[in-house]
Amino acid sequence: MAQIRPQIADVSHRAMWWWDTLVTMTTQRYQQWLGSDPITRLNVQPPTVEELPQGFTRLRVTSLLMHALPKTLAAEMISNRQLGAAQIIFKVMKVYQPGGLGERQNTLQALTTTQPANTYLEASTSLRMWQRHHSRAEELGATVPDPTLMVGAPDKIMSKLLQGNPQANFRLSAFRMGAQFDTKPTAATVKQLHQMLLAEAELAMGSHEAPNKAQGSPAVKTLKDQKAGSPAQPVCRFWKSEHGCRQGAQCKFQHPAHEDGKYHCYTCGATSHKKNGLSLQLSDQGG
Repeated sequence: MAQIRPQIADVSHRAMWWWDTLVTMTTQRYQQWLGSDPITRLNVQPPTVEELPQGFTRLRVTSLLMHALPKTLAAEMISNRQLGAAQIIFKVMKVYQPGGLGERQNTLQALTTTQPANTYLEASTSLRMWQRHHSRAEELGATVPDPTLMVGAPDKIMSKLLQGNPQANFRLSAFRMGAQFDTKPTAATVKQLHQMLLAEAELAMGSHEAPNKAQGSPAVKTLKDQKAGSPAQPVCRFWKSEHGCRQGAQCKFQHPAHEDGKYHCYTCGATSHKKNGLSLQLSDQGG
């Protein structure tokens, strides 16, 4: 209905006023239906064409409403020949029952029951959803839970993340102490705490997120790995041969350690001559 309203306003210069009047009258009938017993509900009907503002017969909003309905509900409306705008809106309200017992229970339960967030982005989304539930409870005229019960919900959302953020913990602790939050919580201080938690989540978003696991930790190639090569590389076929490997230390294949290193060249692995590790280190250092 929120998405359809701007589209109907473009039909004519008075279409918005007609639509708002239609929704208000239909909502009043729905509230009457919602508060009635099952027998009385059978006699509650949507506003008729005669009850609606006159002079708007050329407005064609049925196609917009029918297009927005789920297929099963649209098929039911067509089979019952209920194609008036007020009839469609009244049917939608009866099916989804905004402000009914189910929505009230879910909304009030969401104000006291939350789950710890694993990331700051998830925490920001959960905190905004908690605020939306609080606003919806006020719209429904429901009695919100006691502040002592509600305060645990925002705290729980940020509980994991605050353990690794000492600066945010300090700021929140200072606020809680100054507002006597832990001893005398009120509805106003609960909202203030919610705003502080949301601000901390948005401040830390992107800077304290866990590193991308797909990238992995950068591998550090040691000097030994550079000489010996990766374990997945094959062993040089000229290693330990009579004349050895001509590439020497620049060879891309493995030059594994000699079990009898004193009989082979340290650099190329040749058996015809030898160069020990000490002389190689001195030559590398310019000695």
